[in-house]
Amino acid sequence: MRGDMGTENGLVAVMQTLFAGDEVTIPFIYGKSTMNTRIESWWGILRKKCCQVWISAMKGLQERGQFSGDKLDINLIQFCCMQLLQNELDDTAQVWNTHYIRRSREYVFHGRPVNMYLYPDLFNAEEHIRQVDDDVLHFCRSECAEEDEYPCEEEIFELGCIYMEENLLKPPENVDESIALYLRIVLTINNIESTKTCHSPASISLCKTSSDDVDSSHTHCYVKKVNTAHGWFIERGGTNESVCITNAGMSTINNPDCRATTTPPWTTCYDCCQQINCDPTSVYCNAQDVINPKYMPLYMKTGIRISLEIL
Repeated sequence: MRGDMGTENGLVAVMQTLFAGDEVTIPFIYGKSTMNTRIESWWGILRKKCCQVWISAMKGLQERGQFSGDKLDINLIQFCCMQLLQNELDDTAQVWNTHYIRRSREYVFHGRPVNMYLYPDLFNAEEHIRQVDDDVLHFCRSECAEEDEYPCEEEIFELGCIYMEENLLKPPENVDESIALYLRIVLTINNIESTKTCHSPASISLCKTSSDDVDSSHTHCYVKKVNTAHGWFIERGGTNESVCITNAGMSTINNPDCRATTTPPWTTCYDCCQQINCDPTSVYCNAQDVINPKYMPLYMKTGIRISLEIL
């Protein structure tokens, strides 16, 4: 067997050596993975067909400061994403194992990989299985991890299930819904922590208007920017949360045109904010032309165009 210097391959090398026993043949050889063009090609296919969207989503969370890497964040990500990710990996493997390898000069065999693995005698393959001592097998099995019953710690899993049941939430069906669920749970936890440390009554929203007056009759404040032929047109004032939800896809974080280096003509960027209890700096949260993401509702700063039905 050949493998790179990865952490898990150290254990594989020991096992292969034990399996070989007194055989003269070297059971395991270390080598750079880049020299194995077939496996490198497969990693590229796996990343393209399945993993890249997950890698980008996780990287986005970290870049926006929405994932700290602490124990709780890791467990919440596992709760929201692990099962769906595993299903997608299983589906990708199933498609690959059942695809048809065409007859070619470069391949000794042609057919479906699953058939080659299960029925090697049909392809005139040479049998290399040998008897191994039961004690060796028992030891090697003891060093292998069984599939966990839960995608995260059991307590977090149970609390997460209770949260979803109480809020009538369905299991996520794609990466965007998984990330949205994670952000929603994080926001709920943060609100609970804020309540524990702050006992002042809810603040009344105070919004700046375009004429720099104060609007205290609405629950949310907004800043609307439109890239016109004569420059940016900016409007601000007070509004209701339903309007903010309707325009969430146009926020400066969710709308890719608003984040572009060169903003396309007539691009509309619409951001909302709301005062945070016990945070005096959030008063007049739309006093500037750019709203601090700290005061934006969750649905305005996911970084993805999420389905708002689950919020």
